[in-house]
Amino acid sequence: MDDRTSSPPEPIAIIGNSCRFPGGSNTPSKLWELLKHPIDLLTEIPHSRFNPAGFYHENAEHPGTTNVTKVYLLDDDPWAFDNDFFNISAREAESMDPQQRIILETVYESIESAGYSIKQLRGSSTGMFVGQMSDDYRDLVLRDVDCHPQHTGTGIARSILANRVSYAFDWKGPSVNIDTACSSSLVALHLAVQSLRGGESEMAVVAGVNLIFSPELFSFLSSLRMLSPTGRSRMWDASADGYARGEGFAAVVIKPLKKALADGDDIESIIRNTGVNQDGHSAGLTVPSATAQAELMKSTYGRCGLNCLKEEDRCQYFEAHGTGDSFMSTNLDNQTAEGLKNGQIHVGSIKTVIGHLEGTAGLASLLKASQAVQHGLIPPNLHFDRLNPAIEPYYHCLEVPTMLKPWPKLPAGTTRRASVNSFGFGGTNAHVIIQSWEDQSIVGKAHSSSPCWGPFVLSANSETALAATVVSLSAALKNQSNNDLSRLAWTLQARRTQFTYRASFSATSKEELITRLDSAIRDKGQSPIATKATKASNISILGVFTGQGAQWVSMGAGLFLHSPSFRRTIQQLESTLKGIPYGPTWSLTEELLRQDNPMRTSSAEISQPLCTALQVALVDLLKECGITFSAVVGHSSGEIAAAYAAGVLKATDAVLIAFYRGFHSRQAQHANTKPGKMIAVGMAPDDAEDFCRQARFLGRISVAAKKLQFQCHPLRRRRGYRGSQSDSG
Repeated sequence: MDDRTSSPPEPIAIIGNSCRFPGGSNTPSKLWELLKHPIDLLTEIPHSRFNPAGFYHENAEHPGTTNVTKVYLLDDDPWAFDNDFFNISAREAESMDPQQRIILETVYESIESAGYSIKQLRGSSTGMFVGQMSDDYRDLVLRDVDCHPQHTGTGIARSILANRVSYAFDWKGPSVNIDTACSSSLVALHLAVQSLRGGESEMAVVAGVNLIFSPELFSFLSSLRMLSPTGRSRMWDASADGYARGEGFAAVVIKPLKKALADGDDIESIIRNTGVNQDGHSAGLTVPSATAQAELMKSTYGRCGLNCLKEEDRCQYFEAHGTGDSFMSTNLDNQTAEGLKNGQIHVGSIKTVIGHLEGTAGLASLLKASQAVQHGLIPPNLHFDRLNPAIEPYYHCLEVPTMLKPWPKLPAGTTRRASVNSFGFGGTNAHVIIQSWEDQSIVGKAHSSSPCWGPFVLSANSETALAATVVSLSAALKNQSNNDLSRLAWTLQARRTQFTYRASFSATSKEELITRLDSAIRDKGQSPIATKATKASNISILGVFTGQGAQWVSMGAGLFLHSPSFRRTIQQLESTLKGIPYGPTWSLTEELLRQDNPMRTSSAEISQPLCTALQVALVDLLKECGITFSAVVGHSSGEIAAAYAAGVLKATDAVLIAFYRGFHSRQAQHANTKPGKMIAVGMAPDDAEDFCRQARFLGRISVAAKKLQFQCHPLRRRRGYRGSQSDSG
């Protein structure tokens, strides 16, 4: 089947993600480390959830019991919740299903991963799509309806899972909760993709939730013989006996590829296409249909202009549903297997490592596939010892990896591609095609070794939370070998929500930054780590602009080399000076980067336009950082840049005024004029006049101007522009 009759749909970019999985995998990087080097995370059901002994029976079909005592659980306390962060009262928080609580935290972490602040997305058409299969907390609450909390109605409603997130962040796009059992979160992803392509949403967040608190679902699923008595998902293994339940949360942030590129988003991987179908009248309501799933895979490829049977189009890795139950569907029919006979596809399942996360299972598989195509590595499966005979007819073109493997060598022009499959026990199937993304503008470029400009700003809602953030950043820097400090500084300043308590650190190297972070934590008892921010509405900033005398050789050179904004303004002003009457024989760029001849920067015809251009460029740079002046004041030629900052002059006019001011100052100099100096003196005007009338100073110095400041320092000028020296001839 090849659906190439219409133009392929636009690819969708994954620009952020977050997760809470077993094994302490509460960040994407920790998840990837676990997947590369998996360990057995299976644990006994703790009494803090329920007493497994009270509901155990070796006969799976015994009413009201289960033959399962082991699960895959989150390491963190599922009841812990920072309700103040989300402006939720303690009374309402106690009524909320912990799935509602943790999804708020997980979604926030995902938009932070994508580089967006709460403020940036407020009021936007961002869509929220949630996959959910179970709601154990509801079962607990309904056991005693006479004692339920006040806000139980919203606290346990399934629809509120998505709606509460949209409400908390003020998102105006679609807000939908999906339950197709185990395929819920991947079906939610499909609907989100359709919403983006249809223009309903400009960005979408897709999430999955699953927590285990009660024995009811264990009993129901055991009666259907779906669960593994040994508690392990053994994908395609001869000893597979059912699936192992697990809990977890995941969220991904997606956006149309063109918009992601236009917005400068960091693209992790590409969703080439998604698809959903139904088994229809299969061998049984809960019996999966390999034919329907294979058809879905082929049609999903075909609709985006790919043929899953061709080497250059097909996936190199297939993330299977892989529950380990008795229905060993390979998603292949005979025709597909024949088409793949000359190829080799690696097949795995994240369920062998963290269990079957049910409502979150599809997104868990997606995150694994995305990480795999990003890193060019295929993670191993656990619990695969001997191939199930039911798989043997197809296994000639398939391989289950049991150790970390490099991505297969690809034909020229072929991208790393993975398929993700998920199906619900009612027959709703979902399929996603994931591709690697390589931004050609940065491929092959090493991380910049230049100094980092700008502080590293961290913030939180409390001093305690801020201290934890400082510790977390230090640990992340220590554990990562490649760190682009310039991008890190920019991200922390411009692409993070700024909270009330803040701390700022300056550093020009990774080692220096780690030292400063660790010192702040070590010394927090003696010196507060945080500064409490003032509301922006109460801040007024005065801009003070200098005239001649403050310049030095190579001033602004570092900013010119490392700040695109600063460099852009200087180059625009330099272009303005080209071709004007009596124009300069020198360039702003050359003078900024000059390493020698300090006398040139003392010349009025160079120093005045140079100082003005530098200050104009600084105004532009500060404006890009969100800093504007409430008032400005300038001294001498600094009045020109001040006038630009006040909006009185255009940048081009400012540099022309400064140039011609310096030019005519030089032209006014008489041929016999000797070099002179200016000095600012902290004396009363009458005292200064008396001082100048001394015999030894007559004709040599004079009072040029009377001001109130009491200070004295030489000015870097080759001649005076006020007083008797300016009139000498």
